[in-house]
Amino acid sequence: MFQSRLLVALVFCVMLAACKTDQERADEAYERGLALLAAGDEARARVEFRNATTAEVNHVGAQTQLGRLFQREGATRAAFRAYLRVAEADPTNLEAVSTLARIAFRQQEWDIFERYALRALELAPADPGVKVIGLARQYRQAVLDKDQARRQSLLAEGEALSAQQGDDMLLRFVLIDSYVTDGRPRDALAQIDAALATDPKNPGLHTMKLQVLGRLEDIDGIGAELHRAVEVFPNDKSYKEALMRYLVTLGRVDEAEAFLRAEIDKRQLPPGVPEENDKQKTARDEALGAAIVDLVQFLKIVRGNDAALAELQTRLTPETHKLRALRATLDYEMGRRDAAISEMETLVGLPEDALPPEDRQNFKVVLAGMLAQNGNEVGARRTVEEVLQTDPNNVEALKFKAVWLIDEDKTAEAVSALRTALAASPDDTAALTLMARAHERAGNTDLMLESLALAVDASKTAPESSLRYAQALVRAKRLDQAESVLVAALRLVPEDVALLTALGQVQLTRDNRPLARQTLQRLAALTSNEARRAAADLELRLIEREQGTEQALQYLGSLAGDENERAKLALIRAQLLSGKTDEALAYANELVAARPDDPSYRYFRALARAAAQDYAAAEQDLTELLRKNPKLVQPWLQLARLRGITDSQERLQATLDEALAELPDAPDILWAKASFLERNGDIDGAIAIYDTLYRRDSAAMVVANNLASLLATYRDDPESLARAEVIARRLKDSELPALQDTYGWILFRNGKATEALTYLEPAAKGLPGDPVVQAHLGRVYHALGRLDEARTQLDLARTAAGERPSATVKGAIAPLETALTP
Repeated sequence: MFQSRLLVALVFCVMLAACKTDQERADEAYERGLALLAAGDEARARVEFRNATTAEVNHVGAQTQLGRLFQREGATRAAFRAYLRVAEADPTNLEAVSTLARIAFRQQEWDIFERYALRALELAPADPGVKVIGLARQYRQAVLDKDQARRQSLLAEGEALSAQQGDDMLLRFVLIDSYVTDGRPRDALAQIDAALATDPKNPGLHTMKLQVLGRLEDIDGIGAELHRAVEVFPNDKSYKEALMRYLVTLGRVDEAEAFLRAEIDKRQLPPGVPEENDKQKTARDEALGAAIVDLVQFLKIVRGNDAALAELQTRLTPETHKLRALRATLDYEMGRRDAAISEMETLVGLPEDALPPEDRQNFKVVLAGMLAQNGNEVGARRTVEEVLQTDPNNVEALKFKAVWLIDEDKTAEAVSALRTALAASPDDTAALTLMARAHERAGNTDLMLESLALAVDASKTAPESSLRYAQALVRAKRLDQAESVLVAALRLVPEDVALLTALGQVQLTRDNRPLARQTLQRLAALTSNEARRAAADLELRLIEREQGTEQALQYLGSLAGDENERAKLALIRAQLLSGKTDEALAYANELVAARPDDPSYRYFRALARAAAQDYAAAEQDLTELLRKNPKLVQPWLQLARLRGITDSQERLQATLDEALAELPDAPDILWAKASFLERNGDIDGAIAIYDTLYRRDSAAMVVANNLASLLATYRDDPESLARAEVIARRLKDSELPALQDTYGWILFRNGKATEALTYLEPAAKGLPGDPVVQAHLGRVYHALGRLDEARTQLDLARTAAGERPSATVKGAIAPLETALTP
């Protein structure tokens, strides 16, 4: 009887518990979390707060506490998500709204910043923290407006606020930016150091400090800060990589190697120390393996594969699976591909208890990369899909998949895959760079540039990321930004030849010759062959800009007299371009007489003979050259052009076919064949070749332009027209008239005449002598009912076509003539 009553009581208690609402369970978990937090047990408090948000996702108290915890840990994205929940549940919550505005400012999410800054200002305009947000908002607008006076006024206001709220991080960011802009790096450094004293684990502050130290040219300070950052962020490889670049740039390779060896020693268990528990041992082994990998990869870069492999062999055991995978990678790069693939397959096939699941998936991705490079793309794709089925968030597999999706023009899917990767690894430079490629392929220039800028930040201003971003800015005609990016990168690696070369080119393009001369002096002070070539090229361009072509040719002549093979050929090319054909031919004859079997000298003499209209002699040089060197692409192309001038189109086609028999996969020869077929009316043949080239390399802009243009011009089926638009999306932000014409014409063919006009009008203005472009604009005017303008375009197209228009030109003009015939 007693047991029955007890059972009933227990069941009743369970039922009561089950009857609790989600809100009640959330409140109880929240209260437990607060108690644990008060006792200093943050880890268990976080668990309870998560329990509360599981029961009630918009529990304001629990989400607020999680947001605060995430903020203290530097988990900015997680904090943002927590506070976003709070703001959605309670739009008047000032803490949430203000924090969202501050995070958005730091992350440069300007639309989000504007939304929450305005809401904060509406809620509590007199609140001291909100005043700082308002100041930051006005400061940003002054910077955008280039309003120097307003910016200075806001700086004074910020300095006054700083006396009362000196620890406000957003205010410090405003002051730091203003001091840097005003050329006050020491004041900026003081603010950064003060900020780091209260927030030592803020990576943005460490990056700012490195940039300011670079402005001060404080080389020792940069080294000290990099060492400090490595200590503060031991798991952030980008700081360690930046430190290695810094030491190598200064020629301190041995010091860099010693540092990496010391990192290994730190992670080894000292003699006599008892073994840890399993969890600690696993963590130590992981850290030790990662440190060894860092050393081996460094040795590979600075001392070569053999040195890296020798180091690796001393540390290998059958159980060190990651090191075995690294050895397989080195073997693969050294040409032992089959052995490397076999070793990776062995590692992937190890029993479950011998290999952690994460390692197995990562090894599969490495194997997929080997298979893809070895021509087995089917196997590579299958392997990557296997990884993603097991682990949908595997970053390396998602990056592989994104590459394939971009190549297939599936940019939306690529962006989705990369967002998943970046959610797991927000500072993955390769993923950010791929995101830029996806946006570029989709024609979104601003998003592309934003992703490249994030990649620069994530890499701690690494030379490769900075150069890639600067080159994209140059293409977008944002030269001042490009120069700033290069200057910032060079502060950390002042002797990087690629960065200096790009900087000199940008300065010349901006016609800032004094600064270009300073860059030339920096290049000339370096001793590598690469630096000497870059310095000579930059000096040549400066001489030509300042003193004219004649002096530039004399400078080239002085270089050529120094047994500089590259300069000798450059001199002939420059003489031909400047119309000095006799001088070019005489010099080429001298070179061939000295070395009759040199293919480069004979090729350039053929160019000089062709320029002198001695076509028979030019053809003799080229045929003799190709008899001995049939695998050279440019001589074949030049011979085909020559025969097209002096002989029949049939002979030109025969020459291209002969070239393709020797070099069936040469892109330039295939392209020449496609152009020949297009000019002669074999559009299907031309499309087939361009399609082949596009499938091999869908990133080639000119191939994409030509294929899309032919599809839109000569195909009428919806599938071809839709494909043309997908291929051409990357052209939509271009300012090159030829590309504007392609994209505009494709839009017209897809029924978007009004949108097409915005591309075809500037294209026609930029290419006034191109009859096809003029006819395209005329067709659009006609479709929009602007008949007088259409007739004007027809007249322009006929004039540009001349008396003997090609089949392509006739085909472009005829529909407009028909449409305008009464």
